[in-house]
Amino acid sequence: MVFVLLPIMSVDRYVAICNPLRYATIMNNRLCIQLVIGSWLASLLYISGPTVIITRLPFCGPNVINHFFCDSAALMHLACVDTGFIELVIGLISMVMLICSLALTILSYTFIICTVLKIPVTGGRGKTFSTCSSHLVMVTIAYGSSIFIEVSPALNPSIELYKSVNMFSSFISPLMNPLVYTFKNNQFKEAFRTLLRR
Repeated sequence: MVFVLLPIMSVDRYVAICNPLRYATIMNNRLCIQLVIGSWLASLLYISGPTVIITRLPFCGPNVINHFFCDSAALMHLACVDTGFIELVIGLISMVMLICSLALTILSYTFIICTVLKIPVTGGRGKTFSTCSSHLVMVTIAYGSSIFIEVSPALNPSIELYKSVNMFSSFISPLMNPLVYTFKNNQFKEAFRTLLRR
């Protein structure tokens, strides 16, 4: 779901920065509802195919998954048949989703940067870039860890490293999300400084 939401958020930033006077018209309630429903449907379609394939695999060996949660890659290692083709198909689906999502995010930020560089006042540039900084931090964390997870079978890392990166992507990144977005808020910054002074 995150790879559907991140490009939607970057397009939202693009509209807000590149078309500020038309933002309310473009990003109206109807479009926002369509984007939410579309992201849920896209995520459901993305995950349902591999889930159906994995549930049809025969499992006959040990039933202990060497992972923090029931990850599809860890689950496939327990199957009694060769899962090379299934892993390839799931990997290709994931890479297409990841690349399309990342391409849309990069395209949006390319237009944003081109628009911001046209702003004559330096202070205006800094303020505009600061509105995008929190989203860029989350984009970097999400895409960086996911690219590692998708490329890692080719690199053949240790299972502990794979589990650590997966845990970072699944748990720590969402926990950091409110903090990253909150540090933009001036009232929160002032309250945090007051807390540190005490």
